[in-house]
Amino acid sequence: MRFNFRCVVTGETANLVCHHLNSWDWCITVEGRYDINNGVVVTKEIHDKFHKVYGGGQNTPSQFNDFLKKNYNLTENSWQHGNHEPSLTTEKLQERRLTQAQQLHESLLKLIKSRNHVLVSGVYENSTSIIEVRCLIHNPLSPEEEDDISSSKVNQKEGKESVVRIITHKTTATNYKKSKTGMPCCGRAIQSQVTAYHNTL
Repeated sequence: MRFNFRCVVTGETANLVCHHLNSWDWCITVEGRYDINNGVVVTKEIHDKFHKVYGGGQNTPSQFNDFLKKNYNLTENSWQHGNHEPSLTTEKLQERRLTQAQQLHESLLKLIKSRNHVLVSGVYENSTSIIEVRCLIHNPLSPEEEDDISSSKVNQKEGKESVVRIITHKTTATNYKKSKTGMPCCGRAIQSQVTAYHNTL
């Protein structure tokens, strides 16, 4: 919606609605329904009056222009000159969401690396994405596993379970970020250090 939330006919700022120039049911793509160029701000009274005359579906911009000409003696409308602002489409919103998810995944990987952990499985899509993390402090990688890390085969060797049990931790991306240590083994290690310190006092 444009026009700073004022009715294009009366200039009022209360009881406003968005009138779709190409009606909702005629928009072939979802983007058309949310396209800023397809919406005009009018008062609810004018909107109801228009749909009383022309019906509630399959309306066109020419019908709206005729309605304004007959009822309000308006011949030239501000929306006919076009909008030079880029409109947000669902494709652009989805691209933005994917870009943001990639950035958040990269920041999650940096956090994992800074804690001396490694991501075993999972991808950050949203805050509830499940990730599996391995601690390199309390469960270091063997030389063979370091090669397998790049091919995401940490817990399996040649389709079989590995002989050495690998300790990993599954959690959500948000919980991992909020956790001070990221993994239970690191938390227990800190707790045992604190306990040992207090026992010496």
